[in-house]
Parts: sequence; structure tokens; C-alpha cells
Amino acid sequence: MADDLGQNLIASEYALVKLEQQLAVLRRCGAKCLPGQVQRRRRIYIAGPYTKGDVAVNVRKAIEAGTRLLEKGYAPFVPHLTHFWHMLFPQDYPVWIDLDAQFVPVCDAVLRLPGESSGADEEAALAEKLGIPIYYNEEELIVKEPPMVCLTVPDPGHTSQGT
Repeated sequence: MADDLGQNLIASEYALVKLEQQLAVLRRCGAKCLPGQVQRRRRIYIAGPYTKGDVAVNVRKAIEAGTRLLEKGYAPFVPHLTHFWHMLFPQDYPVWIDLDAQFVPVCDAVLRLPGESSGADEEAALAEKLGIPIYYNEEELIVKEPPMVCLTVPDPGHTSQGT
């Protein structure tokens, strides 16, 4: 029982250290919002090869890119993670492509990883059509898209219908 308690304490301390590290990142890259605004992490869609080449390597590269962005304060969306979902509950390829396409419009930018991929090319084309910036390397994304963004909170007493 003492061993379990000790392991739980170590796990809790580790989780606390990780949380403190993430908070430090957010403080360093925090946006200076005006009154009436709130800040949120900038959402980055990771588009890259999946089926061309080694699937496991492709998934790993996408997760690595997402992790690097997460550590810098972004909110990355890594569609490659559906690989594990597919292992448990297989779906036809178009189901996954359609699901991924639902997330592109709500992202602030797309990071297009290197490599041949018709799916990633379609995701980038959708982003371009929607006016969402596409970056081909992390450094450029980090320079041009700060991790935090300020959003204006709608006045609850005001509606778009003029009432």
C-alpha cells in the first residue's frame, strides 16, 4: 500500500511539474487582450502524408510536429491520430477524409508537412479556399502566427438581428 501511495505521489508531482511548464509557456506567449476580449490558443491543423510511404513513420512525424507546437503554446489538431481509432473501429477512407475536412475551417492555420499526399493537398486546398494561411515549415508559422489570439466576446444584450 505504501508503494502505491509513493507511486501516486510521484505521478502527481510529475503532473504538477508538466502543468507548471505548460503554464510558463502560456505566460511567455500570452496575448495582450483588450477589455471585452478573451484569449485562446491558436488552432493549427497538421496536414501531411498518411498512406504514402510508411504509415507508422508518417503518424509519428505528424505527432512530433503537433507536440512541438503544443509545447510552444499552440492547440494543434493532428488528424493522423484517427489511425488508432481506425485500428479499433475501421471505416472507409472517405469517412476519415470527410471527418478531417470538418476541422480545417475551425483552425487558424495549416502546417503542411513535407511529402506526397493527395489528402494533405486537399486539406491545404480547402484552407486556401477559406482564406486560412498555410505554412510549409514550423519556423515560418511560429514567426507569423503567435500562439495566442484575442477574440472579442459578443455583448449578450446585442443580437445580429438588431434587437
